[in-house]
Amino acid sequence: MSACKWVVHIVVPSHSTGKVGTNGYYGRGVARKRTGDKRGACKDWMKCSELGCVQANVLLPLCDRDLIRLIEEYAGSLDAFSDIENISLYHDLSIYGDDADELLSKYSSLFNVSMNEFHFNDYFPEEGDEISGFIKGLFKGKEKKYKLLTIEGLQQGIINKKLN
Repeated sequence: MSACKWVVHIVVPSHSTGKVGTNGYYGRGVARKRTGDKRGACKDWMKCSELGCVQANVLLPLCDRDLIRLIEEYAGSLDAFSDIENISLYHDLSIYGDDADELLSKYSSLFNVSMNEFHFNDYFPEEGDEISGFIKGLFKGKEKKYKLLTIEGLQQGIINKKLN
């Protein structure tokens, strides 16, 4: 077993307090990221940050807690997904219509992201379009394809201060 894989399975408690320190969570988070477990890395870095670890805060934009919490308000827990950055709001989580509009409105105000260049209908069907699109598809033979809006795309929007 490689060193990275070994560290992923342990977090060592402090000898003096008997509790797991920030370095344990930080180190295991780094190891998890290196082995491809981004979700596990995010959980460890979040725990490290909650315990006061400043160095984990540098890594947290990768897995922004507030963004994840916002999405979980509409989709429930994301624990079933291993590759959290590539989760699509519509295609994977079935968020569309009014829910998608409300989520993006909260996202825009919470993270101060401009939505001026974002074309909602390219990414999400409106309420009821799921059924009418299917029925139309029976007669025309082609259903509308929607672009992917992933968590990584939302993270980039936060960094760039605009979603397009």
